[in-house]
Amino acid sequence: MLIKLFALQLFFSTSLKAESIDSYCDDAYIDAIMWSFRKNKTENDIIFVFRGQHFWKYNLKTRNLWDERLIKHVWPDVKLPVTAVSGVQSGYTVGKEDCHKVVIVSRFSYYIYDCKEKYESNQTLRSTGVIIYEQQAISIEALVVSKNIKSQNEVYFCDGTECLQCPAKIDDTTFYISKNERGEKLCFFDGITDVCECRYLKNTFGWNTLDAASVFQSFAPYKLKIIVSLGNKMRLLETRQLPIRPPFEIKNNYLVSKDVFGCKKSLKFSFVMLFLLFLLIAIVSIAIAFSWYYFYESREDINYRATHTTTRMTANELKPHIVKQSLTY
Repeated sequence: MLIKLFALQLFFSTSLKAESIDSYCDDAYIDAIMWSFRKNKTENDIIFVFRGQHFWKYNLKTRNLWDERLIKHVWPDVKLPVTAVSGVQSGYTVGKEDCHKVVIVSRFSYYIYDCKEKYESNQTLRSTGVIIYEQQAISIEALVVSKNIKSQNEVYFCDGTECLQCPAKIDDTTFYISKNERGEKLCFFDGITDVCECRYLKNTFGWNTLDAASVFQSFAPYKLKIIVSLGNKMRLLETRQLPIRPPFEIKNNYLVSKDVFGCKKSLKFSFVMLFLLFLLIAIVSIAIAFSWYYFYESREDINYRATHTTTRMTANELKPHIVKQSLTY
């Protein structure tokens, strides 16, 4: 009985896992990306990958995906699906990586939590609200939040059709982009002058829009790493300029299906091909069985007819001879 229960449990767990892998392989994309935070580290190849109800750690160098967890177990207040995630610095820092808060976006809403090296279950929500762009609620698909030497926020975001670079302000209930609560233009000091307008990032990262994006600053020497994704494609870019400006050097290209989720080929396609193979074998077996049956029946019928024909011929030959003998007497 215990063996049967174990077998059933193994079957269902395998089926559920296979169904999950099947869905990722057939429709490969990433909802959101966030670079992990590791204090006092000048290099970091670990990112968090978000998809559906789950998120994982992913090593960009080894292309290893592990530590699958439920988003709701770590950030229970977040509404799914997650559409963008970004770390937020406490202020402008030089020579070290800094992460103060984490902004998690679900379309029009944002949720702020503490940024940590390791996330335990049930993180405490610090604030939540709506995202406003040009005094209207906006749904965001990719987000990167940056700070300058004046601790002003600048955001790089995509709305599903285009990407923009804008000044921003985040308070406890509202995430303002481009303009503040009074409709006044927000500004961002880029090191040379104040920028008070949004800039369109057409084809800046190789695509006009993005599904997900994240940025990591490394030092000694200084480098700005940018990871972006669109559909089944993910790209690692690098620049030494700050703020983020093209041109970028492409360091690596990834296929989400193959390099992130480890799909060798479509599982659904394999099942279909296996079914068709079994169907073909069944048809051929039935055809052979019927052919043998008809061949055997035909052979038996031929033998039967041949036997009865011989018997009739012998009988017909004997009849005249018997008649002749009877006439002689």
